[in-house]
Parts: sequence; structure tokens; C-alpha cells
Amino acid sequence: MARKRIIIFNDLCGIGTVALKMNLLVVMANGIEAISVPTTIFSAPMNYKGFVRNKMPEFENYVDSIENIYVNFNAALIGFIDDVEVSKRITDFVIKHRESKVVLDPIMGDNGKLYSGTRLEQIEFYKSLIPHAEIILPNLTEGMILSGVDLSNFSVNDENLKIEILKKLKLMGAKNILLKGEPDGEHFINTFYDGKDIYKIKSKYIHNKFHGTGDLLGGMIAVLAANDEINEKKISVAQNIISEILKNETGVEELLPDFKKLNMYD
Repeated sequence: MARKRIIIFNDLCGIGTVALKMNLLVVMANGIEAISVPTTIFSAPMNYKGFVRNKMPEFENYVDSIENIYVNFNAALIGFIDDVEVSKRITDFVIKHRESKVVLDPIMGDNGKLYSGTRLEQIEFYKSLIPHAEIILPNLTEGMILSGVDLSNFSVNDENLKIEILKKLKLMGAKNILLKGEPDGEHFINTFYDGKDIYKIKSKYIHNKFHGTGDLLGGMIAVLAANDEINEKKISVAQNIISEILKNETGVEELLPDFKKLNMYD
């Protein structure tokens, strides 16, 4: 049986186990070949003072070269995209490789606000890929942006707001939606919608918070997509693994060498 393969489009940070670096580690931990495609190169995450951003050189040729080597991809994880030419090439890839299960992680904002530098072109790019995605992974803010719900209505406790977002995203062509949530007492709750039923997926809330946990989840969901296992039970497994990882107060990075902690199939 051929080894499964996931192509990952995300930003590469020199400092920190985040974004593309985190995605790669999770995918490899689950025995799947990981093809990395940096979309933007940062010296450090954007919340670091004095970070430097560089465009990915020869992006189109880079992707062309990969496609000349590999024909099929079981899944494609798409994260941070902030360049028009990069977005066009990724769109071409998605349309060409319809066999690839697309996991769309639309990185645009949080806590009711757009990230600094988020542009209309980015928003429209993510919207255009919704009908092509096996699953999309917005937080509440990003779900509002994609669905056209005014950010002035932002409220983490408004369940009707979440249902409105999910229904509107379905009308836009979304197949599965994991609306990333917030802590609620002793639990962290994400909302999963498979187009028919809405599930509240709970895991133990760990009060430690580290950079890269969203990327950790994105990598795990990509693994599920590659294995045709996007469902409430498997997403719950992934979420509980993250809670176990966060129990380590030294941070996610300290646990990454022990790949078995990230493997959903042990």
C-alpha cells in the first residue's frame, strides 16, 4: 500500500515551533509523508517585536517542481496566505488536484478583530476555497468574516451566533466546519458541523497557553482528512491529545521529540 501524502501550504517561522514547522511534525508523527510549501517566511511570529517578513521566492516554480515529481496528494492543508500570486497558484493546485482533501485554516483574526495587515484579497481567497474544502477550521472571528456576519456582533457565548455562522458557511459550500471555540469553565469547547448535525466537542481545559496549538490541531485534522476520517469521534480524539500535550508546563516544543504523543493511531 502506497504511503499517504499531505502537502502543506503555510508560513515558515525561523523562531518557534509554529505554523509550517508544527504542521510538519504532526503529519510525520502519524506516518504520513509531508510536503512543505512555505507561503511566506518570517524571522519570528508576528507578535514578536522587530520580526522580518520575506516573500517566498520563485513560489510558482517551487510548486511546479513538486507537481512534476508527485502526481497525487491525499490531503492539502492550507494556512496563512498573504500574497495574491501565491493565492492564485494555490487555487490552481486545488482545482487540478481534486483527489486531495483540502483542510482550510483561514488565518485572518481573533477576539472579534482582524489581524493587522489582513487584506480584502486574503478574505476573498479563503472564501473562494470554501466549496473545495473537505473541512474548514475558522475561529469565531474568522467564521464571522467568512460568513459576512458583522464583527460588532462578536460574542463567544452567543450560541445563536455560532449556528448562524455555520448555516451561512454551509450555504457557501462548506462540507464540514470545525468552529474553534473558547474555554468554558473546566472544558474547552469546539463546535463541529458535518452539514447535518452540530456537535459540541469538549476537552479538558488546560490553563497553559502556547503558540502553535492551532497549528497542532490543523496538522491533526489534515491527517484525519488524508485517512477519510473527518467525523466527530476522531476530532474529539485529536482535541483530547492536545489537552494531554498542554499539561506539560514547559510547552509544546518540549514534547515534540516524543512523536508518539502526537500519533492518533497508537
